[in-house]
Amino acid sequence: MLKVAYGMQEVGDLRIVTESNYTTALRQGWEAREQQVSFQDFVSGTNDWLGKASSRGDALDSVTGQQVDLHLLRRWLTDCELNHGEACNSSLYSRSNADLPLVLIDVIDNCLVSASSGAKYFALSYVWGAVDMSPTLLGNYKSRCQKNCLPQQFPNTIADAITLVRALDERYLWVDALCIVQDDPEHKERDIARMDVIYSHAFATVVALHGANADAGLPGMRPGTRSPQQVETLVIDAGSEDLDYSPDTKSAQGRGKVTLHLVATPRPLDLVLGTSCWETRGWTFQERLLSRRCLYFSDRYVYFQCGRWRDKVLSECGINSTPRSKQRANSALEASLSNPLTDLYHGGVTGLDPEQSLAKTFATYVRLVDKYTARKLSCEADIINAFMGTFAALNELFQSDILCGLPVAALDLAMLWAPARRTPRRGHTMHTQGFQNMGSGHALGQPALVPTNRNTDVLAWAPQMQTFDDRVDRRFPSWSWVGWTGPVEYRLYYGMPRHLPLPASLIEEFVIVVDGKGLQTIPGRKQQRVALTSQGCHLTSAAPKDFAADKPIASPSLPNVLQFLASTVPLSTFTVSTEQEYISTTDHIHSSSQQAVHHILDGKGKRCGLWWEQAGYLYVGRGLNAEAESKMILVGVSRHDAIWDSCGPYRAEGEIKLFDEKVYPVSGTGSGLINVIAVDLDMGHEFGERITVARIHALAWEEAGPVKRMVRLA
Repeated sequence: MLKVAYGMQEVGDLRIVTESNYTTALRQGWEAREQQVSFQDFVSGTNDWLGKASSRGDALDSVTGQQVDLHLLRRWLTDCELNHGEACNSSLYSRSNADLPLVLIDVIDNCLVSASSGAKYFALSYVWGAVDMSPTLLGNYKSRCQKNCLPQQFPNTIADAITLVRALDERYLWVDALCIVQDDPEHKERDIARMDVIYSHAFATVVALHGANADAGLPGMRPGTRSPQQVETLVIDAGSEDLDYSPDTKSAQGRGKVTLHLVATPRPLDLVLGTSCWETRGWTFQERLLSRRCLYFSDRYVYFQCGRWRDKVLSECGINSTPRSKQRANSALEASLSNPLTDLYHGGVTGLDPEQSLAKTFATYVRLVDKYTARKLSCEADIINAFMGTFAALNELFQSDILCGLPVAALDLAMLWAPARRTPRRGHTMHTQGFQNMGSGHALGQPALVPTNRNTDVLAWAPQMQTFDDRVDRRFPSWSWVGWTGPVEYRLYYGMPRHLPLPASLIEEFVIVVDGKGLQTIPGRKQQRVALTSQGCHLTSAAPKDFAADKPIASPSLPNVLQFLASTVPLSTFTVSTEQEYISTTDHIHSSSQQAVHHILDGKGKRCGLWWEQAGYLYVGRGLNAEAESKMILVGVSRHDAIWDSCGPYRAEGEIKLFDEKVYPVSGTGSGLINVIAVDLDMGHEFGERITVARIHALAWEEAGPVKRMVRLA
């Protein structure tokens, strides 16, 4: 084997093909074995193996179909089923242990059948794209349940999946386009909420990595649907001392020359995933996480991964190695093959006290949200639906409801997401890159040219008057990441030592109206500790505590308004620096991300915190509109009593210090950090909206004179 690297990353191997290994080293070696093609015939007929025209007309011409070895796939699946025990044959989540009704495709009788999640079935994970899916509808459902009454034509990926299951001598397949009645809201809502059951109960998930739509097919299922494997010939001197490998001199030609045949091993699955359209789509995110075992069909190879072999992948040419970087990556980096859910369940929370269990579960939630929000959805309104199965798996450990994408048991923690780049509210679209609109309903004033640290300029508009923005999808509130379109990160928790406790919540309870059911109360984390050991944390109809004159509004005019009493400080008490610092990406400390932060300065101009830049608010700190900034407040959400080393984010040049250590103590009296959210109260309606996140030294926060008030966030 010869390792091949691209920059600092290993991307595969070159393998020498010999008489002893050619039937396993080559993807189509199984055909040579079945047709008893000798190595010498292979050597002399390389062009035939490559699928090129040949005038010899021998048996090699018949092995150029480049199809998948179905016997190999069957061996992978059977070995996993029989020998891997509970790791691959039982669901991790107790909710999914119950059999639930499903509609499945009977690939033998060519029809839809009513079954349950207890049946042995395969599931398909693929990208729809802009093709005719021939979906199941109310008008054709009954007819499709009749034997041999499925349509003759399906998109290639679905057709190939049906062929695959039938060829593996199995009977049932689940495909969303066919097994969910697409125009039946009740059926659709039921199955979307059960994605954890559907994929975790499936015997195996067939993943269509190739292509950008459902017509791409499963390469290798039909003749001619994948390109031949390239074999290179190299003539070298036999017995050279410069070579680690010394070929058999009996095969030397002429003056001690020998011919080697080299083939590249399949690319590591991590890299294949990273370059696929499938890996960028929102719906496919949970489909892999929830699956017991997966068959991945790429453009050139089929790969297999299961629950027991989380760090090992099989491919058509043997074990597929995971790429290793020559440089130590940031701890926040997660390989494409990692599965935070199985890591959490296998690691377990048994024996941990409630706070430790919550911390471990929340850390998994953070990893999942960071990954999921970087993906794309064709329908932006699916932001919660495409994560429902993941929510269901997490709920079991959170022991709480999910509220607009955030776990009720850790609501104050989950509110502190940070934008990973300038992101608009859901319903908006960014205009031209570098020309940022307000992102919310403001009438715009004259633009100003704002310099950046990258020697470029962007235009920022300061608002002149507030207007209600009817483009925002109000089902998704500003206080949750589901209310914004684009990637988010929980940067405030990155690098926090595991031995430190979670930050102390500064909010005693939250109040919200959900689905018109009246005010629902959510206890803060301090009140949850007893509940977490028994019935868990859920929305209740108990009356909120009396907040004197500043009481919650019982019937807000907008949906999902979150109300709570909190310590607040006017933004104008501080100054947001005009200097931008672009923080590093999570996977490479020396690569700048698209997200900028600004230092927060106290009344004396000393650094006391960091502000995360957000779309529509580039004018903050620029002196473009003091009146608009006067209507913004900072809301204290939680507090860290201990300050750890490297608590600030990193940029390519090193750590960005949160505060001036000559002014603000790192330890002892007056030390600590306050996690805050910034709120704009001038949004054209009676509520505020979250605009970004910040972190401020506790002493600077106390010196600013925080005042308790009712905060209402739409």
